[in-house]
Amino acid sequence: MTPDEIFEALATAGPGRFPRTALIAAVEQQQAVTPLLLDELRRQLDAEFAPAIATDGYWRHHFAIYLLAYFREPAAYPLFVQMGALPREILFNAIGDTVTENFGSQLAAVCHGNTRGIERLIEDPTLNEYVRTAAISALEILFAIGELDRDALQNRLSRFATRWLDAAEAGEEPSDATAWVWATLVWLAARIDAQELVPMIRRAFELQLVDYSLDGGAERFERVMAEHRNRPKPYEPSHGVRLPGHPVEELERWYCFQAPAQRIPRSFDGRPVVPRVPAPARAATKVGRNDPCPCGSGKKYKKCCGN
Repeated sequence: MTPDEIFEALATAGPGRFPRTALIAAVEQQQAVTPLLLDELRRQLDAEFAPAIATDGYWRHHFAIYLLAYFREPAAYPLFVQMGALPREILFNAIGDTVTENFGSQLAAVCHGNTRGIERLIEDPTLNEYVRTAAISALEILFAIGELDRDALQNRLSRFATRWLDAAEAGEEPSDATAWVWATLVWLAARIDAQELVPMIRRAFELQLVDYSLDGGAERFERVMAEHRNRPKPYEPSHGVRLPGHPVEELERWYCFQAPAQRIPRSFDGRPVVPRVPAPARAATKVGRNDPCPCGSGKKYKKCCGN
């Protein structure tokens, strides 16, 4: 396929129409297709994704994001940051679950250690919580892959926490979104054993700034940090803390691309849900009149329940 043919093949998709061949060809011709993908993303951002949202089954912008992230294309970084700053409704209409599932790894992939844009997303209180928490997860990924050291990560978390505490102490009313972002920061601090942040996090819990629905509350945090102090262990990234994979691997199993006859219900962790098949009904055992009564009375059936 030529770059123009690849670009055209990525325009639309839907049930039973996943452009596997075009995505593989795009990866093989990375240098040739990258300018086309960047132009697509710029065009959509200039119009706040209105052309993509208005066209049924339009997917080119989406595939461009996944390809550019897989390429670790640095020119995509300011575009991704600009995308994250869009109003919530526009962003979710444009890229849907990518915001919650993959945006953090995509930001990490294209920033190449320049975290200024990621930090702007985290600190902007007007943005939705999913973008801000995705940006925090991007910092963790950079730490996990060795592009951000522990001190640099801890310093950034400390700066965020200090600013948010100062705002709360000054009487600013924290939003529900900020409470969720606080919780994300708290548990990242716990995972990297950031003992220096404990006093600030304790104060955040006292001021009820942290969303308790995410991984528990202050008691669990104190227990985790005490375990770190008593038995230090190295940081271990969880399964989702990684750079983006090949777009085919990332997208092919999405439910929206499965033909109706091929759609398999899956659980939240991606495993197929096997329908429960009831056991075959057993014929009732016939009780003779002189047999012991099945009720357990000790009498013969004819003298008890069979009477």
